[in-house]
Amino acid sequence: MSIHIDALTAYIIIAILGVVAIISVTVAIILMKRLKAIRLQLEDNNRLLYFNLKDNIDARTKTIACFQEIETIRTDLHVLSSGLQIKLQKEEESARRKRFPKPDEVLQITETIKDQMSIQASLRSEQKIPLGGAIPDIAENVIRTYPEISEEYITHKCISVIQDAVS
Repeated sequence: MSIHIDALTAYIIIAILGVVAIISVTVAIILMKRLKAIRLQLEDNNRLLYFNLKDNIDARTKTIACFQEIETIRTDLHVLSSGLQIKLQKEEESARRKRFPKPDEVLQITETIKDQMSIQASLRSEQKIPLGGAIPDIAENVIRTYPEISEEYITHKCISVIQDAVS
C-alpha cells in the first residue's frame, strides 16, 4: 500500500504549512519582544534590588555602629555613676570625720580669721562704695585653710571674732 497525494492536496498541505509557519514566526516574534521586555524588567528589578541590598548593608552597618556606641555610652555611664557614688561616699565620710579644733589650733584659726579680716579691710578700703559680704569671704578662706575642721565651728568662730573686733 502506498500513499498517493494528488496536487490539490499537496497545495492545501503546503498552504496550511505556510499559514502555520507564518503564525509560528509571528508568535515567535511576539514572544521574543515580550521576552525582551521581561528581560529589561528583570534587569531593572535586579538593579533596584542591588541598590536596596547595598542600602540595607549600609543601614545594618550603621545600626551596628550605633548599638556599639550605645553600649559604650552605657558602660561609660555605669563607670561614671560608680565613680560618682564613690566620690559622694568619700565626701560623706570626710564630712563625718570633721572635728573640732584643739586649743593650739583655736589660736591658729583666730589668727587666720584676723589676718583675713585685715586683708578684706584693706581690699575694701580702696573701694569708693564698700561692698558687703566680707564675712562669707573670710569664712570661706578660713574653711579652705582648715578643711579638716568643722565648717560650722569655723563659721561661728568667724562671726565671734568679727563681733569682738567691732565691739
